[in-house]
Amino acid sequence: MRRALFAILGGRRRPRPFGAAWRSGRPRPFGAAALAAGALLAAARGAPAAELQLRHECRCSQSLVRLGDVAEIHAADPEQAAKLRRIELFPAPAQGQPRHLRARELQDLLALRGLDLTEHRLSGASRVEIRNAEQPKAAPKPVAGPVTASMMMRAEELVEKSVSTYLQQEVSSSEPWRVEVKLDNDAARAVLAAAKETFAVSGGESPFKGRQQLTLLIPGENGGQAIEIEPLVSVAPLVAVATRSLAPGDNVQATDVKLVQVSTRSAEDPFYRLEDLIGQQAIGAIVEGQVVDQADVRSPLLVRRGDAVTVYARSAGVQVRTTARAQEEGSRGDLITVESMLNRQRFFARVTGIHEVEVFAHAVEARSSKPNPKPAGSQAGFTEQSPRRRQ
Repeated sequence: MRRALFAILGGRRRPRPFGAAWRSGRPRPFGAAALAAGALLAAARGAPAAELQLRHECRCSQSLVRLGDVAEIHAADPEQAAKLRRIELFPAPAQGQPRHLRARELQDLLALRGLDLTEHRLSGASRVEIRNAEQPKAAPKPVAGPVTASMMMRAEELVEKSVSTYLQQEVSSSEPWRVEVKLDNDAARAVLAAAKETFAVSGGESPFKGRQQLTLLIPGENGGQAIEIEPLVSVAPLVAVATRSLAPGDNVQATDVKLVQVSTRSAEDPFYRLEDLIGQQAIGAIVEGQVVDQADVRSPLLVRRGDAVTVYARSAGVQVRTTARAQEEGSRGDLITVESMLNRQRFFARVTGIHEVEVFAHAVEARSSKPNPKPAGSQAGFTEQSPRRRQ
């Protein structure tokens, strides 16, 4: 019956009251469409315009920190993303003094700059560590002006050290290598400008002794600079080294020194035999392990300033002597000034022993006009001793 009546009415069904539809729990078709449209509109209004994803850390190379430095900007509109990245926040921190920015602080900074945070979404880290980017080191400038002796010595020591390291690594680490190299002014400037302690070395021929052809690589722009050097390579000799510390004035004993192979050029004129060093007197302080140089010691003082000394003069088999006052101190063989105690005349004499000096008088040929010539040295107050008879 209901189907027939529905067909007679042309497919129309009598509308049911709103209350009945609500009581039945089935919404009308136009109500469902309205709800779907409202949901889409609400979703469109709630979607953020951009997402600000905070980084954990950033290094700022500019004077000002911008939003694009501390956060990654994700937006559908490229222009809007670029505009957000350019927002200035605060000055960049000083070198070595990092700054920490919390998300809440960033929200306050953006609000002060008129940014509506309800249109954007903030995500990522809760705190950003901001550091000032390290400035690239400037390339070393070549040393200008003339190369002094100390600068040349420093450059040669660096090259010798590099060659010794190369020989120990490539040839033998047990050999105490000794390297002597001479550099010109341009090479010395390049070595000092590099400001390095060691350099790469290549080349050489076995057995790596004598004059060698080596290449020294100095780092720099465009791959660096290669310098050809010709060092003299040898095995370090045995030199005298102090086994204990010596004070000024101490005499060197046999137990105070020993022979050791030293590869570095720590002394200009070392002792190669202990016999030449034992018995010498230290001029200054000598520390334990120091290579003893010829200039560090001298012969023991036999005459001191103000000492009364006996002066001998010998000539043609005649020896005379007198007394004088030493005006200088001296060791055996030193030439010092003495003053005669008889007539205050000063003359030079050579130290021959403890409180003993000697002068050499030339023989004077007697002339007929002077029948009684005075013996040599009489003017200085010498007294003649018995002459030696010739056999």
